[in-house]
Amino acid sequence: EKFLSLVNEGYKRNEVVYACIRVLSTAVGEPPLRVYRAGAAGKLEEQPDHPLRALLARPNPLMTEFEFYELMAIHLSICGRTFWWKERANNGQVIGLWPLRPDRVEPVLGAGSRDLLRGWHYWIEGVAYALPPEDVFFVNYPDPGDETGGILGGLGPLQVLAREVDTDNEATTFVYAMLRNYAMPGVVIQSKAKLN
Repeated sequence: EKFLSLVNEGYKRNEVVYACIRVLSTAVGEPPLRVYRAGAAGKLEEQPDHPLRALLARPNPLMTEFEFYELMAIHLSICGRTFWWKERANNGQVIGLWPLRPDRVEPVLGAGSRDLLRGWHYWIEGVAYALPPEDVFFVNYPDPGDETGGILGGLGPLQVLAREVDTDNEATTFVYAMLRNYAMPGVVIQSKAKLN
């Protein structure tokens, strides 16, 4: 299924789909994410000032940590994949994470298992922008039918439910049209002959 079709027909049009995804996406950011490092004798020590902790607290100037997790869960629920471009400072340090629309991201595959992912293309208005693999953070719900066997391809719950959602949408539209017309059918066929 195409991403925008899933968004428009499922997420934006079906109240049950929207409610389920909203519950999931708003719950993901509730538990605090902590960074730990192995200390003496293997005991874990929390690192509240770790650079990753600071990055996630404010992934970019337009998003909070909660919004970061929320959008990640929405993308995963719809198409099973989420992508984030790593903005880097001149010294190479990651200073920002920016969401990429999943349907615009395409892997650039190599020849074999050691060279599986050479990079990514991000498509905007027919132009492919090359992104090196180290500059894209991605998470997927594996699709075993993908050409990489689920390593790079994703399969979202809404993709699996698409047919049922379409059926529900059509039934809702039909019932709405009937009630709007005072439950009177649009066409009545009459016959003088007795029908059995």
